[in-house]
Amino acid sequence: MQSWTKAKPSISIILNQEDNNYVRVKDFFTEEVKIVKATAEENEFYVGGLMLSIILPAGNTMMFFVSGMDLPSERTDKMSVKIMNLYKESGMEAMEFVDNQYKELENVLWEDVLELRQEL
Repeated sequence: MQSWTKAKPSISIILNQEDNNYVRVKDFFTEEVKIVKATAEENEFYVGGLMLSIILPAGNTMMFFVSGMDLPSERTDKMSVKIMNLYKESGMEAMEFVDNQYKELENVLWEDVLELRQEL
């Protein structure tokens, strides 16, 4: 549990879903690939989509601390542009930006989710 204090919010791209609720994700900024254990309730992910979450170390694995918010892959390009614009405007380093602007990023993703629902 001590390692959890070092957990930071992250924006990731979902690469694939593996067996037993494991998800392979690539960090949006660093491109670091991680394998993360999802909760039993989370069983479907959008491969190629964006995921905003907090990832915790859990022994030899990692897990989502807060159920991540993921978007379909067809929204990735549009959201990537929005995220990069916010990042550039912030003047912060990438990891500082994600950490300090997590709430704003949630809002941006929720706006897109609502827009997507209206399109359906």
